[in-house]
Amino acid sequence: MKKIVMIHTIQKTISSVGERIKTELEKVFPGQLKVYHMLDERFGEVDREQSPHEKQRERLDKLRYMVKAAELSKPDVILVACSTLSPQVRLLGRETKVPLVAIDGRALEYCGECKKKITVFATSANPVEPVLAGFRELADRKGIFLQTETVLWEKALPYLLKTDELRYREEVLQGARELRGKELVYLAQGSTGILQKEIEEIAGCEVVSSVPFCVEELKELLQRGGEALHV
Repeated sequence: MKKIVMIHTIQKTISSVGERIKTELEKVFPGQLKVYHMLDERFGEVDREQSPHEKQRERLDKLRYMVKAAELSKPDVILVACSTLSPQVRLLGRETKVPLVAIDGRALEYCGECKKKITVFATSANPVEPVLAGFRELADRKGIFLQTETVLWEKALPYLLKTDELRYREEVLQGARELRGKELVYLAQGSTGILQKEIEEIAGCEVVSSVPFCVEELKELLQRGGEALHV
């Protein structure tokens, strides 16, 4: 039996991102997959009074606690299904007994290889700086220049927090109009990733979501028996 623990910061991502990943993996491991979900919605709160350093420190401490709890289930892989926490995932990776995967790792790598200006689209401020930090680290590691910008459409956020899927979808697609004329769009949240095709049609350019790339990474890890290469 293959076991995955997914750590979420928003209730909606359990039913959208979590179930989508599970469905794709079950095609490869039929009847062999067990998925557990952990949720801490405090990660999703936008606290504008905290300094960036305070936010990073608090997120690291919280995530370390959750990862240790997740390890008690003896999973093959632990997936952190929120880009806001990706910097902490990279810091904690060497501490864990099992592979700790950031949902956006492979997708950021792909965007970096496209050699286009990258527009990060988000409905919450929380994942923006972590995603941009991921691109900066990628550029430094590979010795390349990456040009990035951000489109933040917070009008949709209240509907995400209230799990009003219809209104959230409407607002996200409204915000997608701001993406017309861009070279390459990266969706910073799984909650917008489920609307990738619709956003792409409106934007008229390539739109990248982390989920398909993450699925491929998880497939590889599970096929190797959860043996990860830490970078």
